[in-house]
Amino acid sequence: MARLSPYSLSACKLKTTNATGSMDLSGVWIQGANRDVVLTVSHFVKAKPSENHSGIQATTAEVFTSAFGNLSSARKGIKCELFCDFDNPGGDKDFAVFVPCDGERSRSPGRAVLSETILPDATSLSGTVISFGYNGTPAAAVPNHPDPQIKAGSCSCENCWIGSGNTVRAKFGPNLETPDPSILAPGLRVMAVGEWTPSTISRQPFHTATGWYGISGSGMYAKDKQDRLRLVAIFQAGVFEGPDTDKNRAVVIPNDVLECLRKAGGQEV
Repeated sequence: MARLSPYSLSACKLKTTNATGSMDLSGVWIQGANRDVVLTVSHFVKAKPSENHSGIQATTAEVFTSAFGNLSSARKGIKCELFCDFDNPGGDKDFAVFVPCDGERSRSPGRAVLSETILPDATSLSGTVISFGYNGTPAAAVPNHPDPQIKAGSCSCENCWIGSGNTVRAKFGPNLETPDPSILAPGLRVMAVGEWTPSTISRQPFHTATGWYGISGSGMYAKDKQDRLRLVAIFQAGVFEGPDTDKNRAVVIPNDVLECLRKAGGQEV
């Protein structure tokens, strides 16, 4: 596990905030030339076009990192501002980059992944994948629940998650243990291990690493041909429709996002 600590300690939680609302995401601290930066997904809460008359909406994020893997013991977060939003929620450019605001510390309080660790455009993925991220707080139950037997406001997301685990066990192995709800605690850093699985969308591969609220944006790592662990993608979302609903989706990191990260960190590109 000591060999994985640089990757687990580079994981962070973001609480993004703007005029529309707030949202919990995970992210990865990336080491820059002059400052460290945070890579995450772009599907945070945003204004609708009709509500954003200026065309610009200020989004900030408070970024938390814990050496102990539990944010109940974390110090005050680092306030960051949005450097670049590729603004492609759910798509193959579902990326956003945040940088520390003026007056904040410019380096990660834990660790930061070297940009050389990133393997861009890793569209041919197979084998084991590992992710590190932080649980968020579950969203409130919606009035129109997908299960008609569930009354409005009475949904237990933990029960839904355990039910999903039961479905996976029935399909892949009845000897798998029942998921422990304690690993869903908000603010807990979690490591998930899974496998890459075939997908017709090469830039948004499927995988079986489990996820929960707040895990979107987690760094996903796999070994390259030289047996080195590389940052190859970030956790994107679950697959909610069709025959692949027992899988989750990632988004691989393209070269222009890597260049953006280097520029955000102060390197000339």
